[in-house]
Amino acid sequence: MFDFEYYSPTKVAFGPGKLGEIGQLIGEYGNKALVVTDSNIEKVGILAMLEEYLDEAEIDYDVFAEVEEDPSAELVERGAKFAEDNDSEFIIGVGGGSSIDAAKAIAVARTHPAKIRDYLVGAKIGAEGITSDVLPIVTIPTTSGTGSEVTPVAVISDKEEESKRVLFSPYLFPQVAIVDPELTFTLPKEMTVYTAIDALCQAMEAYLSPEGNIISDLLSLESIELIRAAIYDAVNDEGNLQARTKLALGATLSGMVISQAGVGAAHALAMVLGGRYKLPHGLGIAMVLPYVVEYNAKDFQEAYLDIAEAFGIKVNELTEQEAITALVEDLKELNQRLGVKAKLRDFGVAEDLLLELGQAACDHEDMRNNPKEPTAEEMRMILEKVF
Repeated sequence: MFDFEYYSPTKVAFGPGKLGEIGQLIGEYGNKALVVTDSNIEKVGILAMLEEYLDEAEIDYDVFAEVEEDPSAELVERGAKFAEDNDSEFIIGVGGGSSIDAAKAIAVARTHPAKIRDYLVGAKIGAEGITSDVLPIVTIPTTSGTGSEVTPVAVISDKEEESKRVLFSPYLFPQVAIVDPELTFTLPKEMTVYTAIDALCQAMEAYLSPEGNIISDLLSLESIELIRAAIYDAVNDEGNLQARTKLALGATLSGMVISQAGVGAAHALAMVLGGRYKLPHGLGIAMVLPYVVEYNAKDFQEAYLDIAEAFGIKVNELTEQEAITALVEDLKELNQRLGVKAKLRDFGVAEDLLLELGQAACDHEDMRNNPKEPTAEEMRMILEKVF
């Protein structure tokens, strides 16, 4: 427990209204920024707000607003060419996980000679080929979900393999993360649900990970407690700043812990489903998470009892099995009350492919930090429950 390493170099500026301090926070990274975002951030007025603050700080910038959900390697290459053509000195990623991941990948592609696909985990160059030449990265999340604002990871869609792949390097840690809960008010209810459940799952899976340590474990439990306590009010009372603030903090903490400990089976399954069927990542997580807990808890009850307590379940009044059952039922009720009712068949998944999908999840890099090694058949059984 007391022999570990913990590395989290990102400066986090957290709180309502923090975006207004951007001039003081990023001035050291250069005079020419590339803002990487999506068209929706432009539509809801967040981009205009950011531009106003950049103008006040006399920071020159260009905008690349072409990011789509699950950014592809091709999009990253276009963004890197845009950054080169405009002599960008650092990158500002503003939006959800897709925009922030694209910003990180563009920061790599702009300064590295090979194609971005070659630096993905398991590719011919791989993560080891990413050097400190990565452009400085500033992140501004507008969702409370992936925690990408503080992680050294970017998820890239590989169209050739119909999968989501991972770009990973300590050089991908952003220099600054500006986490302003007020920016999440524009998020549609459905996306608030999906991103919150993703963050909740991240903290849970990091707590179970064999790569966790005392610091990441403490942050995991705090993240779980914050998110579980705030999620209903944040979703159902869209103007509730206190709930949004708790959710944003919980999500950022979840990003910190997965940077140390990684994720597990629920994420591996959701990554495979998202890559092949465009199933929204947070929705995929929500669908499989109760059943992943059932699967893992057979061998890791003690850890799940801690998680159940963070959920607010009165563990000391129940047997171990009763507490685990209460946790699983709470997750199922969470889905029901938040409107998560989708099935895999709704996205064109064929039942006879469930075993193949289970094997793909077993082979995914996210599975390596699950507390136990599953079989394809065990993953198929989980998928069958949400088919």
